[in-house]
This record gives sequence, C-alpha cells and structure tokens, in this order.
Amino acid sequence: MELLGKAVEVLPILYDSKRGSITLHENGLDIRAETRVQAPFNYVESITEEKKLALLKSQAAIVVYNLLGEKFELRFIMAGNDLAVLKKACGK
Repeated sequence: MELLGKAVEVLPILYDSKRGSITLHENGLDIRAETRVQAPFNYVESITEEKKLALLKSQAAIVVYNLLGEKFELRFIMAGNDLAVLKKACGK
C-alpha cells in the first residue's frame, strides 16, 4: 500500500486456529487476521502481551484504529521475538 510505504517484514500470527500475518511497512502495518486492518504506526493504541505460552510463543492483543477511525481489538498468538519487533516498530 503506497500510504504505508514498502513492506519491510512479515510477522506470522495465529488466531482462532488459523494462520494470519502482520506486515510491517515503512510507515505502518497491515494486519491480516479475522479482518484486515491497515493503519499507520501512530494509530496503534496498545500492544499487550496477555500471557506467555510454550515454545517461546506469546498470546497478545492489539488495539488499533484504521484510516476511517474504526476501532479494532484483535487477539492472536505469535513468537515472542516477533512481538518485540512489533512493539518496537509501533513505539510501544
């Protein structure tokens, strides 16, 4: 997406036993899970690690607003290292 810039990294996630991804762009992120959300980094309200799981995975939640101002609260599982990358990219 031009508004978000070039894709930099793709972080795999699991939600409701399905595969999804969070693509980090130069200026924002593109979440493909139960719904698709595209937003600049400053539209991310919070990223929370809810609990640590086996095999260095974490259950996490993200609260983000899309470009139309709609609020999305998404829960997913991802590798702990990827969660750290996501938090750093979003400044959280």
